[in-house]
Amino acid sequence: SREAPNQSVSAMTMPNRKRQRNFDLIGPLVDRVLTCHGEELAEKDNALRLNHLVHFTDDPNLAETLANHGKVKQLTELCWRTVGAQMLTAHHEAISLLVNLLVPQGTRSSIFHGFVLMVQQEESCRTLLSHEDMPVVAHHLVKAVGKCGNVEERDVIQACNLVAAAMENEKDRTDFCEAIIQAEGVSFLYHFFEHWPDHFGTAALIRTLDRFLSSPVDERMWNAQTESRQDFANDWLKLLTRELLQPDGALCARALGNTLQLREGTFFQVLMQGKLFDHLITNLVVGSKQGKDRICAAMFTTRQLLQRSDALKRLASHPRFEPLVSLAISNLQLATEEEDDLLQ
Repeated sequence: SREAPNQSVSAMTMPNRKRQRNFDLIGPLVDRVLTCHGEELAEKDNALRLNHLVHFTDDPNLAETLANHGKVKQLTELCWRTVGAQMLTAHHEAISLLVNLLVPQGTRSSIFHGFVLMVQQEESCRTLLSHEDMPVVAHHLVKAVGKCGNVEERDVIQACNLVAAAMENEKDRTDFCEAIIQAEGVSFLYHFFEHWPDHFGTAALIRTLDRFLSSPVDERMWNAQTESRQDFANDWLKLLTRELLQPDGALCARALGNTLQLREGTFFQVLMQGKLFDHLITNLVVGSKQGKDRICAAMFTTRQLLQRSDALKRLASHPRFEPLVSLAISNLQLATEEEDDLLQ
């Protein structure tokens, strides 16, 4: 048989005659692309062949056929090299072909991983964000992070990895978030929180979600979360409050402060319920030996609380209010010096 042994269910159930016909369409093009790559005079022809493959694989059945082709790994490696080299004649088609290979199960996680490496390079990230198929990438990301459809655990892992990488560069965050919003990521933050791989670590999760909830993308992204908003706010605040006492306490306090700056009031409503507020205040009173980053971050979060009258009244009656004020006074100069950095 010419198919690779790890066929997906849809490929296995496809009638033999149709599978053969699909292979006959794609096989010669794949061979020709791989044979002619690197021949200077053939690059324009290769761009045309890649374009033909793109049009063929717009059909999910043909994308499945390509994913099960024995030389698909060589072809995708060629596409990544083409994208990396920014070849004017073919890099656009190469990205489109890679995007089409997000559909089959057999290639999805490896394509996500390739996009992770791509967005870690600033110019390459812009290339993807501005590509006409970026909405399709966002669609698959939303599905994978939400564990919708036929996604596997390895797809979820790589999708979360891609989200974290794409949010690192502040210049790219707005466009990336816009793509997620347009892909109807109405519960994206909650799904991302719920399905974040444990082995990636809590600090990386907090850092990534903090970027979603920080300027310049916070209001648009948060307003798009029309489903599971309350659940996310509850779980997010519980995590940050608990982690304040851990080694990454400064990171948590800063994320809390950024979160509480959001004009929409869901986070404050959740915070004021039950014992979460009391736990937060208790955990904000940090020892002077815990370092200036931790102290300044605690003061930054406290400042957000003091800007709301309902929180101020409750804070004033809290048994740890006096130690919190003492901490602020004894570190007033330190907090002032670090304020600009915390607000960035």
